[in-house]
Amino acid sequence: MKDGFVLINKESGPTSHRIVDIMRELLKIRRIGHTGTLDPMAEGLMIICIGRATKLANEILNDKKGYEAKIEFGYETDTLDRLGNIVKIDSFYAKSEDIKREVESLIDMKKQIPPKISSIKINGMKAYKKARLNHDFVMPERNIEIYRSNYINFSQNTLQLSLEVSKGTYIRSIARDLGYSLNSLATLVYLKRVSIGNHNLSSSLSINQIEQMVQNNDFSFIKSVEDFFPSYEQINLSEYEYRKYINGIPIPLQGTGKKKIYFKNKFLGLGLIKESLLKSYKYKISG
Repeated sequence: MKDGFVLINKESGPTSHRIVDIMRELLKIRRIGHTGTLDPMAEGLMIICIGRATKLANEILNDKKGYEAKIEFGYETDTLDRLGNIVKIDSFYAKSEDIKREVESLIDMKKQIPPKISSIKINGMKAYKKARLNHDFVMPERNIEIYRSNYINFSQNTLQLSLEVSKGTYIRSIARDLGYSLNSLATLVYLKRVSIGNHNLSSSLSINQIEQMVQNNDFSFIKSVEDFFPSYEQINLSEYEYRKYINGIPIPLQGTGKKKIYFKNKFLGLGLIKESLLKSYKYKISG
């Protein structure tokens, strides 16, 4: 099985870990991971790493994420989404122009308190486990970035919006905070991830589609490491540089940043130029 990435269109219901388990069963390989959790309620784009491409998971984990969401006002659940139990109810009287103003002002939000029902560890234990054991604890505030926040529609107490956010931003918390900013309560009722970095949901496949391709011995759904990073500049090594590269010796080279490394048009892996030295970076194919 070749190293690479799979763009999956997850349906609402299964956990991200369940998607990883399904891919392990389909591909008969253990070395598989994902690049950012998508809540069970949520649907949309997941990127799965296969084989040695798992070393590159953090390169994708740190990318911006794009979402489409629906938020219902007037109540709050213990999970901050529609799968939870309603714990608070309040009236809601805001006008659509007030809601639009608050949505557009989200880009000014720089900090956020994550939901207690999350995988964030508090003193060595995941927060959701503490919550289910009725432990008394406070979620620490974290830094976030909201790069884009667009109001789409408001009808029957439900707001539709689109967002582009940084790693670690919880849309459930954004829903809660929007409710508070409008002197009410709110709960996330729909979430679709539509992009991760430069990769879009339109390029993904469902688990059922992937199952059919595997049955036909068609693994073209796996994007190679070479193809997955089209924006990385290509560096073509000379014979002398190639010998140094395969032996792990830094190569003096002007420039900066991550590169795709080639010798005689053959892809050798990824490299990083730092302080005018090129070194192998996380993924290297033996010469």
